[in-house]
Amino acid sequence: RLHSSDAILFPAHLWAACLSLLGRPIGNMAGLPPFEIKRILIVGGGNAAQAMGALFPSRGYKTNMLCNYADEADRINAAIKEQGYMSATFAEHNTPSGLVKGTPDKIAKSAADVLPGCNVVILPLPSLAYRSVLEELKPHLQPGT
Repeated sequence: RLHSSDAILFPAHLWAACLSLLGRPIGNMAGLPPFEIKRILIVGGGNAAQAMGALFPSRGYKTNMLCNYADEADRINAAIKEQGYMSATFAEHNTPSGLVKGTPDKIAKSAADVLPGCNVVILPLPSLAYRSVLEELKPHLQPGT
């Protein structure tokens, strides 16, 4: 995990292990003092990112998405405009299970547009993308973000 002030960045594999614990203080799960999740930033537009983009808002978490690859942000925004939400279907043995619908507050191509106010950043990306994404996020990570 990487952290700057009270902003915390989780690789997707760590966060995936925490999905069933969404109601518990995140700090305890990460070995940090408990803190309130103010807003989550999901980085990416692949299957895992889109599932989280439906899940977190459906559970009441303020959520933004950074989709900086090609025209991902435009395509996802257009689909939400047409459908009214993002959706994901989770297998019956999972918690949650079945169809989940949610709508992130903001989806953009630029970190400057979606990172302010986020104190949890999730990277459901291949590890080879981490360096460039973290370099893009770094100038926008401020104390209290």
